[in-house]
Amino acid sequence: MPPTEESSALAAARRHFDAWNRRDPAAEALLTTHTDFLRQRAAAVRYSARILFQELRHHRDYHGSYETVKRFVAPLRELQAHAELTQPRFETITEQPRLEL
Repeated sequence: MPPTEESSALAAARRHFDAWNRRDPAAEALLTTHTDFLRQRAAAVRYSARILFQELRHHRDYHGSYETVKRFVAPLRELQAHAELTQPRFETITEQPRLEL
């Protein structure tokens, strides 16, 4: 079965995330202590790397670059976008009136 556009997007997001994990160890080390915060807070700020960067700078003593935060958030945003496309549907089955013969 050929891959769908959605599965291709998910695969691309995972490759992107894996690529980020193979990045420069020095840049990665700057976010190591903040990854749990970023994963938890990202959804609340709609995956805005700029807001997360500002919060890291002002409240969590982060000294890295905006680009590092942006590269970390990008695959999270893509995975969320994919998840929104694949929400399960729940349909209500209405009972059919019975015909008495």
